[in-house]
Order: sequence, then structure tokens, then C-alpha cells
Amino acid sequence: MHWLKKFRRTWEAIRREGLGFHPGLIAARIILAPFPYFVGNRLRAAVLGIFGFNIARGTIFSGMPIIAGTGNVASRIKIGEDCFFNIGCVLDAENSITIGDRVSLGHRVLILTSSHDTAAKERRAGAVTTAPVTIEDGVWIGSGAIILPGVRIGAGSIIGAGSVVTRDIPADTLAFGQPARAIRKLES
Repeated sequence: MHWLKKFRRTWEAIRREGLGFHPGLIAARIILAPFPYFVGNRLRAAVLGIFGFNIARGTIFSGMPIIAGTGNVASRIKIGEDCFFNIGCVLDAENSITIGDRVSLGHRVLILTSSHDTAAKERRAGAVTTAPVTIEDGVWIGSGAIILPGVRIGAGSIIGAGSVVTRDIPADTLAFGQPARAIRKLES
């Protein structure tokens, strides 16, 4: 019976860990592996599209983004036309990520849709919570910026490099800092 208990424990671990297994993403990585950064930019978007991601025409990826989340992550990511993703971008798709047209993301931009509730002092990271992220048309997000769950960035805004966006940013606004704050209104 001891072996049966170990088998059940192992099977349960495999089942839980398998929630993040995405055959389409694995296939896309294998297909795109020979291409170095800045080569095959449009091909990356096309291959992700073949595997169910909603990516409009003209969007390019300078490098393969890290896409994480459980279940069908492809159904939770929508990317508009003529977007640009620089190398090292991370999309945490536990909830929906909607990116409008002509959005540019710098190196290592991190978009998070999941976090944790605050819990007891023995372990502060409690239950996982999720909230969607929306980035409207024409936004430019500088390198190393972090977009937290539940944020909406208004059309035509600029998020400065290294900023941490913790709340909504109005349209046509320059915002930066940790946490990001509106610095000034941009010409529309």
C-alpha cells in the first residue's frame, strides 16, 4: 500500500503541474528556436497565430515572448494590428490581456494578470487572484516596465522605462515612476 500512496501523490503532482503545459507554445518555441533575436519577427506572430493566439496583421516580435498561465492562455490574449514587442517580454495570462493597435513594448516589459491576496503572517502570499489588463491603441511602454493586474492604460499614453503601473493611466498621458504617476498630458 505504501507504493500506492506514493503513486497517488505523484499522479496528483503531475496533474497539478500539467495545468501550465501548453503544447502549442512548445511547438511554436521548437519551430522558432533557430531564429535569433530580430530575425523572423513577423514569423513569430504568424506561428503563434497558427496555435490559436489572436494576433492581428502587422504585429512583430523581436524575440519569442514568455507566455505563462494555466489552461488555454491563447484564448486570453488579444493583440491588435501593427504592434511591436521587443525582446524579453513576459505575458502572464491567468486573466485576459487585451492590447490595442500600434502598441510598442520595450525590452523586458512584464504584464501581470495574477497576484496573491494578503494572508496570515506565516505565509503572506495567500490565494491567487486575477484581473484583466487592457492596453489601448497607440501606447508606448518603455523597457523594464511592469504592468500589474487590473490596470487599463489609455490610448496614446507613454509609460516610462522601469515604471511599475499599479493603477489606471488616462489617455494621452506621460506616466513614470514606482509606482507610475501621471506626469503630464500629451498632445492628442
